[in-house]
Amino acid sequence: HYTTAGNSSKRIKTGGDVLDTTDPYEKKAVTSAGKATIETNDNPEGGNAPGNKELFIDDYFKMWLLWQPAKPPKAPRVPLAMVKWDWSAKANKTGSSGTCASDWTLSGKRLNDGKGSATNKMPTWTKTYPTDFPYENGTC
Repeated sequence: HYTTAGNSSKRIKTGGDVLDTTDPYEKKAVTSAGKATIETNDNPEGGNAPGNKELFIDDYFKMWLLWQPAKPPKAPRVPLAMVKWDWSAKANKTGSSGTCASDWTLSGKRLNDGKGSATNKMPTWTKTYPTDFPYENGTC
């Protein structure tokens, strides 16, 4: 959620598992058997617009590693692993220099790096973020 300088509060609540922007989120071609490193870079956003004075984010994620065989063509994907991770933070605007990093003070930071494990369960969802979740009045 975020709070404007005029004390108007807006929030987004998903209420369950949703697709985060696209499927697949990222792709990597694996050309041989053995270990492969897969990295991703997520840049959370929302609410840090001019005129806002407070932000609070509390996000929980599940990320799947799916494999798609080359044959037959358009073979279904196979789930291999899933990792759960989450983070939260609160930011208050305390400066006015115009530099985001120095104008905001963070508190209540939490990060739980996940550890993946094998799975045979495919991900499911019925809604997509941010398309299906407009901001609404209220706080968390």
